[in-house]
Amino acid sequence: KKILLLLGIFIWNIYSANPFIGIWQTDANKKINIVLNSQVYYEYENVLNSTINGSGTSDRISLTLPINGKYKIKIFPQNSGFRFNYNQYGGSDLYFLEIINWGQINWNDNLSNLFNNKVNLTISATDIPNFSNVTDFSYMFYNCKMISNIPNINLWNVSNSTTFKRMFSEADLYNSPINNWDTHNALTLESMFNGAL
Repeated sequence: KKILLLLGIFIWNIYSANPFIGIWQTDANKKINIVLNSQVYYEYENVLNSTINGSGTSDRISLTLPINGKYKIKIFPQNSGFRFNYNQYGGSDLYFLEIINWGQINWNDNLSNLFNNKVNLTISATDIPNFSNVTDFSYMFYNCKMISNIPNINLWNVSNSTTFKRMFSEADLYNSPINNWDTHNALTLESMFNGAL
């Protein structure tokens, strides 16, 4: 009975957590590939047909879906220090379309290149991510061609970061104010907005 109770509590904690939520598009082979740095629990469903859904646990979300289309994917990290690892270990730059919820995530202190070259990515999430322990934001949104506004970015806690190098560089449309940011620990702001509006 104790084991069942503990299992029930564990499952309840997963489902009651506030996950990262995004929208991904399948590639030509009906696949979605999301590379992560640690194990997560995830749930997915087709945006237009919620009966196409599933879940799993892995450090790499590699899905082959029955139909092409857009899929909402909820990611529940099971360890602290979470981040995407697209640029180190592969994963598509073209098919990550939207961030709709940042979630209550304990993020890695190094978020350099986190969304680098995600040329179709937009951000509609209005919640505020916990970036208080992040020290490196370099190239985070580099070449994100579709991002013009990031809701509530002016409220982000970036006070521990030492580098913002090229954070928004080549993000042609980006034009959100960050005048409330505390950057007193910054050692470099090199080309932070180079190529952005």
